[in-house]
Amino acid sequence: MDDKPIKVLLIEDNPGDARLIREYLSDGGKIKFNMEYVDQLSSGLDRLTKGEIEIILLDLSLPDSEGVDTFAEVYSNTAAVPVIILTGTDDETLAINLLQKGAQDYLVKGQFDSNLLVRSIRYAIERKQKEDEIKRHAEQLEVLYEIGKKITSIISKEELLPWIAEQATKLLDADVCNYRIREGDYLVRAAGTKEGMELMVKERVKIGESLSGLIARDEKPLIVEDLRKEQRYLKEHREAATKLGFRSFLGVPMIMKNEVIGVINLYSRRPIKFTKKDVELLSAFADQAAIAYQNAILFEDLEKDLIMRKEVEKELQHSMEKLRKAMSGIIHTMALTVEAKDPYTAGHQKRVANLARSIAKEMNLPDQQIDAIRMAGTIHDLGKISVPGEILSKPGKINETEFDLIKDHAQVGYDILKEIEFPWPIAKIVLQHHERMDGSGYPSGLSGEDITMEARILAVADVVEAMAFHRPYRPALGIKKALDEISQKKDILYDSKVADACLKLFNEKGFKFG
Repeated sequence: MDDKPIKVLLIEDNPGDARLIREYLSDGGKIKFNMEYVDQLSSGLDRLTKGEIEIILLDLSLPDSEGVDTFAEVYSNTAAVPVIILTGTDDETLAINLLQKGAQDYLVKGQFDSNLLVRSIRYAIERKQKEDEIKRHAEQLEVLYEIGKKITSIISKEELLPWIAEQATKLLDADVCNYRIREGDYLVRAAGTKEGMELMVKERVKIGESLSGLIARDEKPLIVEDLRKEQRYLKEHREAATKLGFRSFLGVPMIMKNEVIGVINLYSRRPIKFTKKDVELLSAFADQAAIAYQNAILFEDLEKDLIMRKEVEKELQHSMEKLRKAMSGIIHTMALTVEAKDPYTAGHQKRVANLARSIAKEMNLPDQQIDAIRMAGTIHDLGKISVPGEILSKPGKINETEFDLIKDHAQVGYDILKEIEFPWPIAKIVLQHHERMDGSGYPSGLSGEDITMEARILAVADVVEAMAFHRPYRPALGIKKALDEISQKKDILYDSKVADACLKLFNEKGFKFG
């Protein structure tokens, strides 16, 4: 967090409690707060309409509202602002209910001090930012996947070129887009949105000339925070951008078979608009655009010479493989976002995914199924973004209430992923990876054949990795104990075929975690 005071809204009808909260926040050390205080829910909702509030401290018992309804009213109006409950009601069931409904924390009056309150506020804001980031990423991933399905079905260059510009603009919420296609040592104007075309003053630019030329020459993305000060921009292009009010820029190369075939450029009227994650998304999109453009060229040539049919089919197969790799890259980025929240699980998902994939190969499953298992393993703990960081990193034994919150992560992960149309049943695998063969698992208590084979494999890989490596609440138990667990409880908790394949990997084929 930066040095700017955090803007807090306290909705509390007890002046004494309000004074105490203000004192606690004034003792926040390096973190500074700017607290506003209202004593009724209606006044709080009115203040929230004016914006700028970063955290809400909410008493549940107010003159004009009572209990869970108080939180529901606030959350329905300002779901983007994290809410911490401050109440005199010490009720564990109520606390769990509110946390599941979206509250970031539940503090009982008289049971916290300045340090706990400040830490709770800091974690709540950070956790909300991570949740929003995951949600945005999931939404962008869904858009990217839909684009991927659509883009390979367009075989007309006349239809494809403007469609690429329109979709790139939507994907990153930019103002305009344009792009150039390579012809020899030049980049020629290809397509763009209306104002995007106006920015391409020159019909052709040399490789190495202006921003597009630099991107093509260096084969690397480029972010410009303020185009008005960018001296590498051709003068006539800079003047056109300044006239139209554009400030920031992001451009990425379109690469096919290790060669730059074009450059896609996005422009925004907001300064410092684009981020490194935007680079990843636009690069993934550019891969798809390059594939689609090459496909359109191939189909155009096919109309002239039917002999090229087999080569076209080969190129299309290669295109789908690149699309799969692009999806893999985005899923990997989501996994890193989750692991950034909990340092103790850094690398956990990757190790589980690698073991699960190896088990699936040992069982001679089809490639499509192996891909599904690896992808699901990479983000199987995505739902832990909803679990308070204090619980995930808590040393020592966790209590029943905390374990109930942790168990929600399988359902939360499913809820995030279920609307995304993956080519694999990722959401269902994530949902079931804590189910057990005898029905003792969670969240649904499934048993036997009701659990997908992918989830059964992921369950074994997850248990082996979890026992073999260190956790906040215990040291590593070692691979021997992990394999003993699988051996002793196969046919009870774990699928026997999966367990046998796992044991064979370690005992006969020398599998080791990377």
